[in-house]
Amino acid sequence: MSVASSEPYDLVVIGGGPGGYSGAIRAAQHGWRVAVVEAADRLGGVCLNWGCIPTKTLLHQAHLLQSLREAEDFGLSVRGEIGFDWRRVIERSREVTDGLAAGVAGLMRRHKIDVIHGHGRLTSSGDVSVETEQGDQRLVANRVLLATGGRPLTLPGVDLADHPRILTSREAMVLGERPRSIAIIGAGAIGIEFARFFAAFGTKVTLLEGAPKILPTEDDEIVTVVEDRLAADGVEIHTGVQVETIEGGP
Repeated sequence: MSVASSEPYDLVVIGGGPGGYSGAIRAAQHGWRVAVVEAADRLGGVCLNWGCIPTKTLLHQAHLLQSLREAEDFGLSVRGEIGFDWRRVIERSREVTDGLAAGVAGLMRRHKIDVIHGHGRLTSSGDVSVETEQGDQRLVANRVLLATGGRPLTLPGVDLADHPRILTSREAMVLGERPRSIAIIGAGAIGIEFARFFAAFGTKVTLLEGAPKILPTEDDEIVTVVEDRLAADGVEIHTGVQVETIEGGP
């Protein structure tokens, strides 16, 4: 089934992440008729749902835990054992993203922006075709904004489906149980964030980086500070290494 919009949109945005929904709102504020096409079941993109926001929430929780452990250094007394509920830690990060995603959906309604959930693609005529669960829908668009986002990188020659213990960043954020140990391949910003989070909650972390130093694009002074913090957290760092094979079962 193919359904066409009754009248053309001034702007159709493909992708409902930060770039997409911000552009849509700005256009609507100028009086444009706007639609947003999003493949996921809710707006916000990777940043809000599976990137910047949830990782910062997890890091905040890790910081709180470490602050409690170091309370005596600041003249504070904490009685009893300092523990944590891993499942609640994960649930809290998801609650934050749920609330913000609901807020973005509210902004779409407030600005009268149509949201279509499905896979959008440009047609030869310059319109947008959307594959939805109800069938194909064609949107006539005077202008199109492409804000399709990104996806996790994979290792060359490694099929993630063949290694159930290999996690993407998304899967690492919703683990039902805290791992006793974890190897993180890549010591850029994302790898460092996960290393600090897991280490704070008692996981033995090994950080592997192919470049000569962690945070390869940062100044050496910054790298030194981060290395010292990771060492204090008990993180084992290996730089200048390449992953050739991954062995072992579940």
